[in-house]
Amino acid sequence: MDTVEYGSNTSLESEPCIKWFPSLELAEQELYRHEVDTMCSFTLFKKKKNDPDKRRIHWDKDNIPFFVMEFIRYQCTHGKVNRVRRTPALVTKQLRVKKSRKTDCEACITIREIIKFPQFQVAPQQRSFKNKKTLISKFIKKNLDTNKDLVKCTLFRMTFPGPADHYGHEIGKVQVGTVTNLNRLVLKYLKEIIAKGNSSVPELKQLVDKYVVE
Repeated sequence: MDTVEYGSNTSLESEPCIKWFPSLELAEQELYRHEVDTMCSFTLFKKKKNDPDKRRIHWDKDNIPFFVMEFIRYQCTHGKVNRVRRTPALVTKQLRVKKSRKTDCEACITIREIIKFPQFQVAPQQRSFKNKKTLISKFIKKNLDTNKDLVKCTLFRMTFPGPADHYGHEIGKVQVGTVTNLNRLVLKYLKEIIAKGNSSVPELKQLVDKYVVE
């Protein structure tokens, strides 16, 4: 598991990036920022909590044990999963009128809730290195819900797609035919208030609601 600073960033023009956050709220705020920056919307596709009885202990590159508590996936709205189901007759009629828009984009954003146990970090030079990791893994699984002395560290690992992961549509530009003039103004307004340092999701929603009404 990579160890980087909270909210560490890589450019949208580079490879898909990984960011870490101490809370789900901060991760979701970064999701909204990404949508504004790329002018691409993402919808919740999958949300899964791992079965407590089937938790698998992993080890990061610093030899600290951890497990994934929850997995969340957001899919680009231009993906297949977001297509509207239509009857064959309607599809045929529409294809005669205009060229179909590609909606096969597989770009997605994922969030993993990770629980780490730094007190059980193992030094590589220790004797019986592999055996010790096995014993620690069994101990954590057995005592996780009963031992209050276990030191836990909760982190949220977030992955973002790169430009090459998007398909059939542009990023960073308003999509003609899919966004109204009001949407353009709202996106511009969001960029302005986020640039001023306002990152609270509830407050952003309140400001946008007020802006739309006015």
